[in-house]
Amino acid sequence: MLLDITHARLMHLEWELQLEKVLSGRAKTAAIGTHDECMLGHWIYNEGMQKYSSIPELEILEQEHKSFHRFARQIIREHKAGQNNQAEKTFQTVKKLSKEIIFLLTVIELSAFRKKHRSYAIRHPLKTLSTLFSKK
Repeated sequence: MLLDITHARLMHLEWELQLEKVLSGRAKTAAIGTHDECMLGHWIYNEGMQKYSSIPELEILEQEHKSFHRFARQIIREHKAGQNNQAEKTFQTVKKLSKEIIFLLTVIELSAFRKKHRSYAIRHPLKTLSTLFSKK
């Protein structure tokens, strides 16, 4: 369960790193796709929606992720047009969105973790109580 969210978080960070490499000249281009074509988008619209649709932050994540892609495409256009100062300013916006995306993924992870453990406690109350009061 949690591994898939960790993987989604890492996929997103890798994408942000690719944008940074383009701006710094360490890479010629980054594969810009739509919000539903990238690996995080695939995760959101498949695993994420299937497993975590009851968590309200998933919808916010989807919107922030769309904005991230919109600004990422803008950065590439600005960079190709030689508007490096503007591209760097736009990248600051992308970095803020990226932090929000990472935060939302973490909130989803925590909510899923709590839900799983609450569900276990309801199904196995005696085991849960003995775990809480054991003297290990």
